[in-house]
Amino acid sequence: MPREREDPHTRPTSWIVPIFFLSGILFALSNCAPLPQRPAISVKPAIAEQLLVTLGQKESAILSLKGLLRIHIQGDGVPISRRMDGVLLYRRPRLIRLKGFSPLGGLVFDFLVNRDHYTLHIPKEGHVFTGKVGDLEATGGIGVLVKLSLQAMDTLLGKVGNVDQGQLYVVEDGDQYRIEVWPSSAEDDLADEDIIRRIWVGRNPFQVSQLEHLSSDGEIIVVVQAEDFRPVRKPSPLENSTIMLPFQVVAEDRLGEKSVSLKFQEIIANAPLEAKEFGLTKF
Repeated sequence: MPREREDPHTRPTSWIVPIFFLSGILFALSNCAPLPQRPAISVKPAIAEQLLVTLGQKESAILSLKGLLRIHIQGDGVPISRRMDGVLLYRRPRLIRLKGFSPLGGLVFDFLVNRDHYTLHIPKEGHVFTGKVGDLEATGGIGVLVKLSLQAMDTLLGKVGNVDQGQLYVVEDGDQYRIEVWPSSAEDDLADEDIIRRIWVGRNPFQVSQLEHLSSDGEIIVVVQAEDFRPVRKPSPLENSTIMLPFQVVAEDRLGEKSVSLKFQEIIANAPLEAKEFGLTKF
């Protein structure tokens, strides 16, 4: 008997099954929650204490600095050039001089900090600002920029500031440590102050890589980032370890929308600095 002709519309569609099966798998995967990131792990108090001790030792090993750099300033109401060459001088514990120069070599500003007092001279504008570092913001936009420069310097040196073990929270977060410093007392009147400092410390190299100041509601007010770490001094009989410093530091005020960028061409650590090098240009 002749074989009955097969109707193409009734032919088994075995290839449809794998496609529907594969589609189901893809749909399920697309609707799955993303894989959770590795959670931060709290550090034991003894390890946290040793972490801070090591940071303090690294910072205290820097007795002086002399650096050549490019300065980039962003923000409205800035009475000085946006880009300039600079010279930085530092002597422990807190003697800082930062000078900015125009492309033709003219002095744009001369800034000196001696512990908690500062003097800022802007020759072109004929302005001289003096006072306590804590009152810098009262001088307006230029004060914010000066304060950002100091915060950039602290991050450059790896300073973590005064911390109280009772208000300290340290965790391992990926390849970094995260240190959070909270106010000493809930009764303190800190409504208009930064109440949290968050410090990020890289593990390789073991350096302060980021500093954040947060408001009471968790909003980041200031962030300072450090990168491009390089050795600036090899070990010696008096210095047990290599001194490494970031060659780029950017401090940003997110509320005032201003920023200061310090990009170094050269840094010399622990070279002798004479007292006269910290004398401001006469005005």
